[in-house]
Amino acid sequence: MAEGLLKKILQEKGRTDVEVISAGIMMLLGIGATSATKEVLRTEGIDVSTHLSRKVSMDMIRRSDLILVMEKLHEEKILQLVPDAKNRVFLLREFAKIDGASLGIEDPIGKPVEFYHKTMQTIKEAVMRVSEVI
Repeated sequence: MAEGLLKKILQEKGRTDVEVISAGIMMLLGIGATSATKEVLRTEGIDVSTHLSRKVSMDMIRRSDLILVMEKLHEEKILQLVPDAKNRVFLLREFAKIDGASLGIEDPIGKPVEFYHKTMQTIKEAVMRVSEVI
C-alpha cells in the first residue's frame, strides 16, 4: 500500500527524481497483492493488479538513500543484513513525525477489509508527510 500511495502522491507533485520500491523481509517472490489491498487502493485510484512481491536484498538496502518500514521487526531484520544502514532506516510513522502510542503499522493480512481501510489511511497520512520532506 505504501509504495502505491507514495508513487501516486509523488506523481501528482510532478516528482520524477525519486524511485519508490517495496520489498518484504520474509515474503516469497512473485506474490500478488491481496484482494483486500487491491480493493482499498482502488478507492484511491491506484491499480496494483500487476504488483508482485520482492524480498529485500543486501544490495537493495545498500543502494537505498532512505528505507521506511512498517514495524520495528522490519527495521531489526534490515539492520541484521546491513548494519551500516542504521542512519537510513526508519519506521514510516517515525520519519513522518506522527505521534502515537505505537509508531508501528500492523500488517493487515488476514484481517477484515475494514482493517485494510484503516491501515491504508494510516499509511496515506504518513506518506503524505514524507512526500513533503523528500
